[in-house]
Amino acid sequence: MLLRSIIQLILLALTHMTYCISLRGQTVKLNGILFYLPPKTLGTFGFDTSPAVANLMESLYPITLIDIASDNCSLDAIIAAYQSLDDVFNIGFLKVIFHNGHSNNVIRDLQTTKSKYGVEAIFPRPVNASKLFLPPGPYFWSPASGIINAAYRLYSDEQGAFTQGLIPWGNGSYGVIPAAVPGAGSMTIGVPSRLYSTKGPAKPLAGVRLGVKDIFDIAGIKSSGGNRAYYKLSPPANETSPAIQKLIDAGAVLIGKMKTSQFANGEWATVDYHAPFNPRGDGYQDPGSSSSGPAAGVASYDWLDLTVGTDTGGSIRVPAGVNGVYGIRPSHDSALLKGIIPLSPEMDTVGMLTRNTTLWKEAAKVLYGGLGADASLPRKLYLVDFPTNRSSQSDKILLDFTESLADTLNMTAEVFHIEKIWNSTAPKEANGAGLADLLGDVFPLLTAKEQLQLVGTKLYTQFKEKNEGRLPFLDPSPSIRWNWGTEQAETSMDEAFHNMSIFASWWYSHGQAGGPDSCSDSLFVYPQSTGDTIYRDGPYPIYSPGIPSGFAIDRVPSFVGSPDFALPSKSSRNTRAL
Repeated sequence: MLLRSIIQLILLALTHMTYCISLRGQTVKLNGILFYLPPKTLGTFGFDTSPAVANLMESLYPITLIDIASDNCSLDAIIAAYQSLDDVFNIGFLKVIFHNGHSNNVIRDLQTTKSKYGVEAIFPRPVNASKLFLPPGPYFWSPASGIINAAYRLYSDEQGAFTQGLIPWGNGSYGVIPAAVPGAGSMTIGVPSRLYSTKGPAKPLAGVRLGVKDIFDIAGIKSSGGNRAYYKLSPPANETSPAIQKLIDAGAVLIGKMKTSQFANGEWATVDYHAPFNPRGDGYQDPGSSSSGPAAGVASYDWLDLTVGTDTGGSIRVPAGVNGVYGIRPSHDSALLKGIIPLSPEMDTVGMLTRNTTLWKEAAKVLYGGLGADASLPRKLYLVDFPTNRSSQSDKILLDFTESLADTLNMTAEVFHIEKIWNSTAPKEANGAGLADLLGDVFPLLTAKEQLQLVGTKLYTQFKEKNEGRLPFLDPSPSIRWNWGTEQAETSMDEAFHNMSIFASWWYSHGQAGGPDSCSDSLFVYPQSTGDTIYRDGPYPIYSPGIPSGFAIDRVPSFVGSPDFALPSKSSRNTRAL
């Protein structure tokens, strides 16, 4: 009896075992283009009885919702507008049309153009769909169930800029898009129709497609920080980084996470997760670091509008320059750093990259806030490390730019010799040290010691516990720099902060002094590079990365907290402005 009872209990348990099937959407091809239909439906367009619907024999149809605002709207004009605005819409979505027109003129125009576009059926929006708000644009529709799905066009990340394509699952959480298009080792990224979004005061970034560096928390998604071990050990984030959420709340559409050199440490083309490809020239120039994915992606793809990265010592500005896009490192504390893998909290900033200056301005207002109504322009224009004559094409571009800028600001550009001015006005606290001696080790000390403390120690401990005491693989840059940091005395950090404070006080007296009506009375402009090509395979033998010591004008923003941005030029040489 006891055995029989045990068997019955086991059978009872087996009959009550459950399983979970999670629908992940589907992929379809329309006119040779692949689309993804998310599992979450948008609603239904159903009909009680309609012979026209009964004649639709396929299980799924591409449809277009058309908003006919007036009797003067023609289908030809509407379609032309859709095609010019949206890369998701194509003529194939005109298989079935739903419209909200009521006049005979509108209906007649739709019917007369029916054969021109291969339209199989035209319907007014059903009455029972009046409470379902769907913007105009392309969708997929099942006549049998009435279910409507959004259309996401699938792109291959041919430049290797992304680590994951993302799609919203609802409740502010995201998932990795479960779809793929043919590509040699490329990620697949899905983008929704631009027609789904309408810009307004509450949504100034409506429809802007956004990619973020893979060190930002995104709810439901794991971060890699450019390192496989870190990705494996990290749980999905519970919430999205506030900086990214701010852009999403303003209407931006997050479509993916993007490559970074490991833990935002600057390096040449990476090893663990290979670097993206720079679209300039023959495509094999180094893409810069550490926001390499965001820079190469926004430079390469017209279906990507805005990317977000971080800049500690040049991680936005350098990739922006070498990929030929606009990039900004903002003032310190302009955007919250919560939910970001840190390099050095005292110098980390959230920056952006884009091809479009209007979008750059709009996104900056959302993320950083606008200038006050009485803010005035700088009164001085300083040039640092600029050519003195137009002996080359790049020198001509640089000098023409500064002359134009000076005319626009109604001021005269002056040369600023930072070393010379420091040597004659350095404060007593510097004890006669030159800038290189005072500041040369500040950046490597803070980034190495702080990141090892905040990121590295935990990674080492967790990895060793799960892998029999072994250490995780690190790319040369973080490995060499973290090891160097452990060799430096603990008091070296206090000295670094002290020296940085000395320089910041001096700078705001002799460089960028503020005032009651302006955050700075001066604007500094300096060239980013000589314009020479730097290839991703480097000159052989490729030298291992060293410690990022030394001082140059591009370190000033990191030490004093001032904004710095990169402007692309028509040549391979770029300028930056502080």
